[in-house]
Amino acid sequence: MRIACLGIFVGVMAYAVGSWSTGAALECGRNLVVHFPRVPLKPGERVVGIKLTVVGGSVVAVGSIPRDWSISVEPEVSGAASVSGSPQHGAGALESTEALPAVTVRGHNCAPAPPSFALGAVVHVTRDFASSRTIDIDQRMLRIQ
Repeated sequence: MRIACLGIFVGVMAYAVGSWSTGAALECGRNLVVHFPRVPLKPGERVVGIKLTVVGGSVVAVGSIPRDWSISVEPEVSGAASVSGSPQHGAGALESTEALPAVTVRGHNCAPAPPSFALGAVVHVTRDFASSRTIDIDQRMLRIQ
């Protein structure tokens, strides 16, 4: 009996550690605050756009919006919701991702079947406002509280 219980415990712990390390397991059904990570920018680059995608969940709130930025929240359509934003003028471009707003999300699809609750983001940066570079941010890189 003790060996069987120990085997089950070890199996559950192995699954939990594996889920945490891949960033795949998010707590579903409660509000989570998502922060963009600090993204290293090349010399002269500034942040000119963001998009956070929520699969199997919805956007509940957006935190402090940077001056001169507009933010758009798209409701959950076909299993995915999103928040996107950009400055309205070049002067509003940010020198780092630290000033980006926190986004509160809630997972709805708690079943293991796809599409399960997941997050992803992109940050758009530029040096000259004529061309831009896209930085992909996967769920493991996002700071989630």
